[in-house]
Amino acid sequence: FQFLSTRAISTFYQRYSQVTLEITTKNPNGVYAAFFESCRHGMTIFEGQGGYSHQKVYLCKTVVSAYEVEDVITNIRRVDPNAIVNTYRTLQFYGNYKQVPIE
Repeated sequence: FQFLSTRAISTFYQRYSQVTLEITTKNPNGVYAAFFESCRHGMTIFEGQGGYSHQKVYLCKTVVSAYEVEDVITNIRRVDPNAIVNTYRTLQFYGNYKQVPIE
């Protein structure tokens, strides 16, 4: 019973789950502005070159909570519909991470 109840709670309650987002875009300033509307985390932006197109692109990386992912992606796709967003679960994160208190 304890195992099943703990497993059920962990499945539905993901307050402390974190997700890394990698956004490939040609509009880093717009993406960052849209991102910052959704949450107050930092973002690192790298300049790169598309392997196929050989055009300048930007790779934006950030870590958000699992609850914030949908809002962040919606805002980013509103600003840049051609942005490529890759998400993956972050098991451990060390550094400054703003955890919004529950009200």
